Amino acid sequence: MTEIVSYDVDADGICLLSMDLPGKTINTMSNALTLALCACIERALADDDVKGVVLASGKAGFLAGGDLKDLNKGFDFAGLSLGEIAERLGMLSVFLRKVETSGKPFACAINGTALGGGFELALSCHYRVCSDDPAILLGLPEANVGLLPGAGGTQRLLRLIGVIRAAPLLLQGSMLSPAAALETGMIDKIVPLDDLLIEAKRWLRETPNAVQPWDVAGFEIPGGGTMLAANFRDFFRTGNALIRAGSYGNYPALEAISSAVYEGAQLPMDVALRIETKHFTRLLTGPVSKNLIRTMFVSKGKADRLESRPNVTPRLRYHRIAVIGAGAAGAGIALVAARARIYVDLFDADRAAAARGKEFVAGRLQKDVGQGRLTQTMADEILGRIHLATDYALLGEAQLAIETISEVSAVRRETIAELARYLTEDTVLASNSPMISGLEGYAQAPERFIGLHFLPPAERTPLVEIIRGQMTSAATLAKSLDFVQAIRKTPITVKDGGASFILRLTGAFTAESRRMIEQGVKPALVQNAALMLGMKSGALTLPDPIADQGLPLALPQPEVGQVKNRILYAQLCEAARCFAEDMLADVIDGDLGATLGAGFPAWLGGPFAAIDTIGAPAVVQQADQLAAAFGEAFRIPESLRNMAANGGRFYGPSETAGAVALLNIQARE
Repeated sequence: MTEIVSYDVDADGICLLSMDLPGKTINTMSNALTLALCACIERALADDDVKGVVLASGKAGFLAGGDLKDLNKGFDFAGLSLGEIAERLGMLSVFLRKVETSGKPFACAINGTALGGGFELALSCHYRVCSDDPAILLGLPEANVGLLPGAGGTQRLLRLIGVIRAAPLLLQGSMLSPAAALETGMIDKIVPLDDLLIEAKRWLRETPNAVQPWDVAGFEIPGGGTMLAANFRDFFRTGNALIRAGSYGNYPALEAISSAVYEGAQLPMDVALRIETKHFTRLLTGPVSKNLIRTMFVSKGKADRLESRPNVTPRLRYHRIAVIGAGAAGAGIALVAARARIYVDLFDADRAAAARGKEFVAGRLQKDVGQGRLTQTMADEILGRIHLATDYALLGEAQLAIETISEVSAVRRETIAELARYLTEDTVLASNSPMISGLEGYAQAPERFIGLHFLPPAERTPLVEIIRGQMTSAATLAKSLDFVQAIRKTPITVKDGGASFILRLTGAFTAESRRMIEQGVKPALVQNAALMLGMKSGALTLPDPIADQGLPLALPQPEVGQVKNRILYAQLCEAARCFAEDMLADVIDGDLGATLGAGFPAWLGGPFAAIDTIGAPAVVQQADQLAAAFGEAFRIPESLRNMAANGGRFYGPSETAGAVALLNIQARE
């Protein structure tokens, strides 16, 4: 265990425990590190020569909380009652309570980012000193993965800085810089990195009898913590309404955090910690956190690391690309590439149009300067990487050329054919169109042609849909993945199916929404049902499409649940058809494309995660009922029907079985 946590006692009796998880670039609250740290702390508490303890890190970061990949693998709670699960999950919380009431002072030397369980560990210490690096992030972001802090974070933070400050940080999963954390009261001091251990040890020598504020007789939560405090009462009245209005009950972590803070603030610390564990257990054994973690973090991480990249050509480092078309799409792509330190030839046959594209980029950069995201020097450097071009002959140095023509297909085909004459044979030739069928024949060498579908606005959306044509080579796909990674966006890969996966999914959503209106369902009901389901926005843009089309307004209206089902199942069925047609390389691509690109509810994890969550048999039964009542949009492929009959899943059982454990702590017999 000493190879994971080093144990060193100096002449003053100060014990330095330094965490350094072997083979990892960052420390995470894995089972191995947790057990090693607990064993070393037990040793320090039992050693009469130890007068105080410093918790530190041997890595550049401090401790980043739970390993989300471990979370995705799951934890077997089979045969355990909820009480037994809660007891196991609460072990770290109980241990940290023992630490802060042990009678020995603990100081935390935070040399780098400390999030989730890492910051909960820091909160259990009596003193927190942090390095002055502004890039460090501190906080409890568990709400972002559908959880709440499960090792005392909700209770210690509210007692440290008060409900009014703590609750928003917990609900938003905020991550603060050291300066902001100091101002808020989350840490005690900021010092240069070289002085970090010096300051921690100084405090321990001068404070031999440290006690947490909440363990001092007469302690009161800053700002009040009972219903007698007006600000406490008013905060929860307003806050609970806002939570419900924003989440429609789809994200139970938000309500659980609010409840844990509300209940815990009025209870003794030890009882409040048990309340927190109860909420943590309920969230961890539910499906929402599992879906969020798997899709938004684990699967996204795999995509960002290009784990599916064909290993047929060395990684390509991009230094120059060409963007053809200086409209909003082309200018946005040029901005994204220039931000990534890639030189861009922004081409338009009309030089005035090309100049307007560069002006668009300049305007976006000035907005960032005005908001403090960039300095003027940085903005000038980015803009300086974009060069205007009106002659195809000037594009020969580009490693990738992407056309963003918004005109009809004939113009797009002519542009691709003209480009192909001037590009080298190694240059990737791409189209930003979501429908690339028939275009590859104009690229001269169709194996180097591919679709790179940037969702609008290209400079802000996080996803790029890579559409592989019938003859696209593995090398071209690999180079395209390298480019998407270089511009710091998440790639998904789909096969050309006439229309992109994202277009087909959004098309299913909007078509079913408009079909309901044509059948007499009020637009407000359709729009609000989509928001209640968790779609990022409703499909309708007209203020009253029914009155515009002269449809009857007095028809009986369906229950909102039926409207939500039609919106959801239209997308589930379309996604299943795409998968059956071999359009997707992996369900990961489908779920990422749906949530990051098509506005599909993140709490469901994407259409394939949703089918697994609901259960394929139940999905088939519901889809058949909807198809009988409302038609072809709910037709399911035979492959899904067979999956349901055979107990199959889109994701393997190891990734979805039971609940998953954030702290994965083994019960010590």
